[in-house]
Amino acid sequence: MTFLSKYPKNFKKLLLSGASDNIGDSFYNVALLLGLVEVYHIKADALSLFALLGMIPSMFAFLYSPLLAKIKRTKEWLFIFRTLYLVLVVLVIISFYYKVAIGYIYVYNILFSMISCIQGALQMRLVPEALENDSELIERSVDIQYFTGNTLDILSNFVASLVLGLMSYLGLLQLSLPFLVLGIIFIVQLKTSRALLQPTTEKLPPLKSLVGYISKFFKQKQASQIIVIEAFLSGALDLLVTLAPLYLISLHIDVKWLGLVIAVQQAADFTGALLAPYISLEHHRFFCIDYIFSGTAFLLLFLVPQLYLKLILLFLGFVLIGISGNIFEKMIYKEYRQLDFSIVSTLITSLYSFFGIIFLLLPQVYSNIIVLGIVLNILTLLFGIAIYHQRPNS
Repeated sequence: MTFLSKYPKNFKKLLLSGASDNIGDSFYNVALLLGLVEVYHIKADALSLFALLGMIPSMFAFLYSPLLAKIKRTKEWLFIFRTLYLVLVVLVIISFYYKVAIGYIYVYNILFSMISCIQGALQMRLVPEALENDSELIERSVDIQYFTGNTLDILSNFVASLVLGLMSYLGLLQLSLPFLVLGIIFIVQLKTSRALLQPTTEKLPPLKSLVGYISKFFKQKQASQIIVIEAFLSGALDLLVTLAPLYLISLHIDVKWLGLVIAVQQAADFTGALLAPYISLEHHRFFCIDYIFSGTAFLLLFLVPQLYLKLILLFLGFVLIGISGNIFEKMIYKEYRQLDFSIVSTLITSLYSFFGIIFLLLPQVYSNIIVLGIVLNILTLLFGIAIYHQRPNS
């Protein structure tokens, strides 16, 4: 913690809260999937339905915007929703223990999704409030949180696997609780300036205010364009990752090597998180380069025959994706007003969920991963070329 000594207390507490939540969420997600299989013997189709139903509240997150814009005390409301999240984890533990009807787990999952959307929006607005709108501190917090998030994702999943060798999925679920409680405690300890807690004073009908918030979002043409493209490409990438086992089979490679593919992806994400703080490109230029180079790397991945070249291209593509997450978040803080952060967050969540659902449904119509991979990465390249020909901050 010595490298954090130069930063204010609020900065440290934000990082510690995020880290605690990250570990708790990782343990919960691993244990939840294992519990669904062990207790309810859930099949692939039911698991797919479980995931899709959980995405519905996320897809309609933009509907929460008018309510979130009126919130005066961000920290207090974030505390309430994090506590509700914790209560839901306890309910899931009780449900698994008593083996209640699986319908209850489905309902809890939908509620989890809704609470997570609101929680994420409030978290985004809390950062500038806690850091007194200091742009340098905000950027530094993004750098460190993005790096620690990637690191903890890898470590906590690894630890979860080891812990499952010593205890049941129910024990792992219970182990997530103290980390989630710790995350809440750090939020409570934050000191926020009342001068920053001024919500919108507009008194408009819900529908009209919602349209107004959406128009505010798209008023930042360049930033909103990149957000929409990122949401589209995220859905496309999730589809390709989901179909990765089928791609290995098409190459006559044993599916057991999927672990190596995931390890390369995680290592690349981690490398991207390490490099991101040193990238000083304006976000318009960065995403232009990102789409051209990552699109080229993934396109070649589907075209070159050599397996080692495929792994190298996979690594290079995900390094750029690892960097882009950091630049993306900084762009939001730079391009939008503090009071609009919760609105922007819900709209981003809706866009990501919308494209996520669309691409998850695509295999029902067409599932040739090689053709999909080539087409989608040509599109990525075209997005990059289109952004290149635009003027920055036009």
